[in-house]
Amino acid sequence: IELQNNEDYLGLALQKMTNALKRNKTDLAIEKLKLEEQDWIKGHQADLLASLQGLKTLPKLAEIVVNNLVPLLDAHLGLFYMKEESNESKKKKGVCYSLLSSYAYKKRKDISNTFALGEGLVGQSALEKKTILLTEAPKHYIEINSGSGKGAPRNIIVVPVVFEGETIAAIEIASAGKITEKHQTLLDVFSTNIGVIINNIISQQRTKSLLEKSEEMREELQPKQEEL
Repeated sequence: IELQNNEDYLGLALQKMTNALKRNKTDLAIEKLKLEEQDWIKGHQADLLASLQGLKTLPKLAEIVVNNLVPLLDAHLGLFYMKEESNESKKKKGVCYSLLSSYAYKKRKDISNTFALGEGLVGQSALEKKTILLTEAPKHYIEINSGSGKGAPRNIIVVPVVFEGETIAAIEIASAGKITEKHQTLLDVFSTNIGVIINNIISQQRTKSLLEKSEEMREELQPKQEEL
């Protein structure tokens, strides 16, 4: 009986040890996956930001952003919207976000490329200053076009670019596949960083415009000064 008890005890101990090892192995695998995802996010974030250094125009920035993000996220379509005060925005009575650059996008007559605050996913994301993820998107919301045909994306994500509490741009990515948490985290972190870059470009353009106007005024006044 004592021998049987000892065997039972050893069997339970071995089973507990085996289960603990399995749990540890699972925990280590999860932790390794988390670290790999963090490295993936940090590495690609650094690469994306490096590709934007030294840019002087917003259209070029928008083009580089969508051209890099869409393949990186295994997506199929990308749109970059910029805040503007245009004739279209005046008609809609407020701030609008207009399409500045796109990746694999085919414009449709019945779909607007300009959204007011709160209008559509782009306008709502800009208004709330929050990322919106749409899974199982409506069939005709947007189309993915290629030489072999066209189809509807399953998942759409819109990320606002916020700088000093103001939405200055929005990025929309559509994919036939899943938009993972890793993808969402990269987009959220990246959008925060490019807000600073966009603001710097806008400031540089304003400064350049002021200098040009100042030079024009100086040239206009110079003949009059010479006459005096």
